[in-house]
Amino acid sequence: AIAAAEAHAKSLGGWDGAGHHDTHQTNDIVVADCAELCTWVRRLLRRSIWPAIEAQFGIRPRDLWLEDCFVVKYEASGQSGLGRHADDSELSFNLLLSDPASFDGGGTAFADAEPEERTVRPARGEVLTHFGRVMHEGKPTTGGAPRYILAGFVRARPLAEAWKLLRPTGASPDGGG
Repeated sequence: AIAAAEAHAKSLGGWDGAGHHDTHQTNDIVVADCAELCTWVRRLLRRSIWPAIEAQFGIRPRDLWLEDCFVVKYEASGQSGLGRHADDSELSFNLLLSDPASFDGGGTAFADAEPEERTVRPARGEVLTHFGRVMHEGKPTTGGAPRYILAGFVRARPLAEAWKLLRPTGASPDGGG
């Protein structure tokens, strides 16, 4: 996946750091724009990510769909992390692609975890799934090789339907008026 993302970035003139999201820009490659990554992600969803989400949240794979998916490159000399934010998805996942021994720092921090902030640093190939609207941040990579993750935003039919019922009429998606 890293080699495919690097090859795709090279075909576009390199990693530009602009990302494809207006609010929280990341140094990323959109999976949908790279046939090799698309094939790999489809297989990964069927074999491991959808079963993991079903086990954790009790939502059947037929009620899930991938809205956005991208490979992010964090490096100490470039974009090293991503500040505190919430995703615009019912569920989110990230999968570490790099060898964790090859870089320093990194991880996903959940500031509101109880009893205190918790930073999760998965092993290579492990997927971290969470509610997308939970505040979190990408801790900075402070040295070593780049840290690559696969990030995905997942829509979940039962959660989306519940969200509509909980949101006051006329309220914006972020809960404001």
